[in-house]
Amino acid sequence: MKKVFLSKLTVLITLVIFMFSSTVAFAAPISKKTKLSTSPKEAKVLSLNSTYDFSVKEGDNLWFKVNTGSIKISKTHLSVKVEGVNASISIFPTLKKAEEFNTHNDYFMREGSLSYPIAWNSNEYYVMLTAPKSGAIKLSINSEKKAPELYNRSIDLCPLELMAKDNISISKLLPELRGVRDNMLNSSETGKEITKVYYEVAMNMYLPLIKNKELRNTLLSEVRKINTLLNEVVNISNRKNSNYIIKSEDIDSLTKIKDILSSSLNKELKNKIDTLWKKLNLENYINKELTTFIKDKISRDIEVFTNSQVIVTTSSNINLNKVKNLVNNSLAKYNILEEVKVQETKTLFNKNEKTFIVNIPSKKYMNSLQGHLEKNSGINSVEENYVFYALDNDVNYNYQWSLENTSQSIPVKDMNGAVINLKGKRGSDINYKPLIDVIEDIQFKNIPIAVIDTGINYDLADFDGKVDLDKGYNFTNNTKNVMDDNGHGTHVSGIISAKANNNYSMTGVNQYSTIIPIKALNSYGAGNMFSIAQAIKYAVDSGAKVINMSLGARLLDGTPINPSELPFIEEALKYAIDKNVTVVAASGNESKNNLSYPASSEFSLSVGAINNKDERTGFSNYGKGLDIVAPGESVPSLLENGEVTYASGTSMAAPNASAVVGFLYSVDSNMTPKKVRDILYKTSRDIGKKGYDNEYGYGCVNLSSAVSKAIKERVVK
Repeated sequence: MKKVFLSKLTVLITLVIFMFSSTVAFAAPISKKTKLSTSPKEAKVLSLNSTYDFSVKEGDNLWFKVNTGSIKISKTHLSVKVEGVNASISIFPTLKKAEEFNTHNDYFMREGSLSYPIAWNSNEYYVMLTAPKSGAIKLSINSEKKAPELYNRSIDLCPLELMAKDNISISKLLPELRGVRDNMLNSSETGKEITKVYYEVAMNMYLPLIKNKELRNTLLSEVRKINTLLNEVVNISNRKNSNYIIKSEDIDSLTKIKDILSSSLNKELKNKIDTLWKKLNLENYINKELTTFIKDKISRDIEVFTNSQVIVTTSSNINLNKVKNLVNNSLAKYNILEEVKVQETKTLFNKNEKTFIVNIPSKKYMNSLQGHLEKNSGINSVEENYVFYALDNDVNYNYQWSLENTSQSIPVKDMNGAVINLKGKRGSDINYKPLIDVIEDIQFKNIPIAVIDTGINYDLADFDGKVDLDKGYNFTNNTKNVMDDNGHGTHVSGIISAKANNNYSMTGVNQYSTIIPIKALNSYGAGNMFSIAQAIKYAVDSGAKVINMSLGARLLDGTPINPSELPFIEEALKYAIDKNVTVVAASGNESKNNLSYPASSEFSLSVGAINNKDERTGFSNYGKGLDIVAPGESVPSLLENGEVTYASGTSMAAPNASAVVGFLYSVDSNMTPKKVRDILYKTSRDIGKKGYDNEYGYGCVNLSSAVSKAIKERVVK
């Protein structure tokens, strides 16, 4: 998470756990003879629905655990509250994660109270409490059932708060810096290492910073000196261009911050900081651009924002140095003498050519560079690497109006951004219930559905046995790590395939599906054309029958991109069709009367969004080529932090359709994309004008009717 973040600290973690009924039991004093544990391995077991009184000493770092097996059927959250000494609470879903201090940011070092979703495949949850001073504590442990809420990730302050209370400029930066910490640093192993060290420093520095005003002021003085640097880090994190040059004064202040912190830390933690400091090698970046340091050391993902890229394909006899020379010679015409970054990558389809990714200093040189390069012998094509963005009996089943609309109300935002409750129209759903009522009479084959997105939190209980990690891949950093660092991919995957009838969280539409998670979007929800093309081909080659793409791209002025300008993705989409794989794409969220790409491609099944009253949502793109619509406003599903949250977008409509398409492949091993279209066109529930129209396509996807027709046609055949 942050960086200078090493300087700031919050309160620590604390106590307790969770329960079953909403009734709070009488306070039970913990015996003075009972030794409270400072290790998660020996965590003291506490009972649900209980309140405990005990005393703590300044600096106590105490561990507790609670068994939640009895409450997950009827409750959604554990509720922990501390009164008396103002301690901090952190909750971890397993012993291993507790020992690693590995929990979602939302549940780490929260003062006073903490509500934690019962969403992990674990019966024992671990709670850590740290006391800032000596005194009495009253610890209440309850369980609660919470309805899903609209997606609105809170921006609460982090350790920097302790030193920023009297400094307005730093206080204003705090929420932004948390975004840097949560997003930028999560995209690399070094960034995650910084995060881990940050948390350990936070726990050890909290008391010294509270007690020692001089220490606090000294650190604050150094932080003030790097205020401009911090602002530039925030700008880069927020996808803005930055030409900031790292100064020797910046490094001096960062060094002093490190030394001041180290003077109050134990030897082991001091060594960790020194090791990390050497790895970052900050001194080597004096008089270099901040973006260079971030890309080299922290976040390769950031390149998608700070650089324009072109994809160059060449004949097989052209090597990397030749491409570099051609690019540099072309840019020299504009007096750009700095050497550009060129890397060779795996060619997608044509084995007789090579493919190179080229970063150029500015998009304004794009067209001219393309023209110059294409004139050279051996250069086959030069294409802009466009950026794509994510189009944002279980305990929560009753809230899933998209499956069974009983006229229940859902929270939505009106035109002014105010939250209102919108009462639904009975039957405005995907017609899920009739199929489920007879599902035991139908033979379904398990179908792999690839989700090209931001990844998935596969640790959640609702994805146990539902995710094929062996086939998962991360194209943002070319690893097998598909853990979601954004939330979008988890939400989309939950709509498709979250496990039903396991008493956790929610129900996915298709219980006969396995998710192949393919991470092509980074922690910001962005990815480039070539990575997405690679992801499509990989999904097909990995055996996926359906590919969900809740993402899209348009030109900067908002106009649609002609599919011919994205040849790599077009070729990959055609490859999918040729292999009898159906690609489902979200229509886009700009409220335009044309579709975003890849929904506008002839090779994808495009899906728009409707609300719970069978109305096109205000954000959903529509127009020529729209195939069908599906529920897309305030659709509940899981986030990567385990919460079930309402989210809106054609991103939510597409997975509803993908799940239905998965069923069609499940009942007919000879299913093809052409047959999928034919079945959906004929069985979708007509909305709007009779027959096809540009606002709703052929209507709302109808699960039961589509499966019935697929079975009948299979039998006839």
